[in-house]
Amino acid sequence: MTKHASRNSNSSDAEAAALESAWNQIWPTDKKHPIVSALRSAYLQRLVALVAAAKTSTVETHLVHDLKQIGKWIFEPIDGLLRIRDPRMHFIEAGKSKVWVWVGPPHLHEVLTSAGLNQRLGTAIVRILAQPLRGPGAPLKASNIRLAIECLQAKRSDPKFSWQRFANNHCSCGQSKHNAGCRGRIRTAAIELQRLLKRLCVTF
Repeated sequence: MTKHASRNSNSSDAEAAALESAWNQIWPTDKKHPIVSALRSAYLQRLVALVAAAKTSTVETHLVHDLKQIGKWIFEPIDGLLRIRDPRMHFIEAGKSKVWVWVGPPHLHEVLTSAGLNQRLGTAIVRILAQPLRGPGAPLKASNIRLAIECLQAKRSDPKFSWQRFANNHCSCGQSKHNAGCRGRIRTAAIELQRLLKRLCVTF
């Protein structure tokens, strides 16, 4: 390895470490929700790669897509589980329901600048990730995201797991009895999350 290549490698390693440090100060490991922690780690890995690519004026579309897909699951405003609602989130219409959707973490620019990234590049990355996520399944209601995460965690630890029993105990629809519709809504969201985890090779 040449001295120039070695310097570049050391610089990249230092930048990645600084980015991870700034990230962990805002989003520490969530021991209660291992899926969230695993997805946050996957997000950080791709963010580091995107920053490195952006420095060469390259926009890695697959990284942007992955970051938006992961962000949909870990940065929704779910009380008591993830981050609180942020005024910079997108307020959009989803069918008859109004939902908040944020495709990147609310304090992303703060994380990037704390890691030493120049402000212009940081702003460019934030703008790329703040563009609405399009395609099937985007958006999901915050309540469905919370239930999908809790559902997969329960399914992993309970060998006798039942979709209907989970719906009966956790569905937030407000009905006194939970039917196949409740079960199906939770199952659909959980399967979407499961497919994302599998595609990204994320384990928890």
